[in-house]
Amino acid sequence: GGASSFNNEGTVEEVVERILKGCSYYIEDDLPITDQEIDAARAGWQMIVEDRSPAYLEVRDNEGFEATSCLSWFYDSFFRISHENDQVSKELYQNNLKVQIRALVGMISSSLNMFKKPETVNRTLEKIAHGHFKKGVKAYQYPLAGQSLFATFKFCLGPAWDAPTERAWYRIFSHILKEMVRIAVIDERAGEIVEQKAVQIETRTTPVENGTNSQSVSQVQEMFTGAHDETKLTVSASANNSATSENA
Repeated sequence: GGASSFNNEGTVEEVVERILKGCSYYIEDDLPITDQEIDAARAGWQMIVEDRSPAYLEVRDNEGFEATSCLSWFYDSFFRISHENDQVSKELYQNNLKVQIRALVGMISSSLNMFKKPETVNRTLEKIAHGHFKKGVKAYQYPLAGQSLFATFKFCLGPAWDAPTERAWYRIFSHILKEMVRIAVIDERAGEIVEQKAVQIETRTTPVENGTNSQSVSQVQEMFTGAHDETKLTVSASANNSATSENA
């Protein structure tokens, strides 16, 4: 299955680095997203939202064309392109994750607004990543979604998907990836700890009729919080240690 095909061994930083290095469009830098890049990315997205995409205008009157708007065509194309990519289809659709992928694409508009307020970006991305984790999206699946996303942009924008627009989206999505993949790996590590402890609890509690033992549920919730904090502390300590050694 998908999970077993990805090597999840090593520290959180090592897993994140492995995921990002395997991503062909990922741009690694610490430079802030500029207003010009946000404007370039937004211009392309607005063409899709407002039915102004050159590619859409060319095909919308064709016989058999069923999409009612450029945005619905974008979504349909995204799902089709994802299915045509064997790796993406296998990893993202085997667990019927169509709803989650729609949520990933729906993040586009908010991400453009988000980068106008750099101080809130990571907090917002952390919240989104936690939500995706609860829906079953894995850290290594984010780059796969990006592959389909950019192929869809290229298809649906046509000549409007030019070099500046492409680079702007690559940089914006790279910033999103870097933070969301990190949070996803931390959540997954915390989840693994909880699973191990939940099995121990299960053997010590008896199910209540028509439901799960409420005590065991609260214990598992407490454990996830504890495991999550513990994982974040480990990552933080590791980052501090590497920073100290670099400065030495």
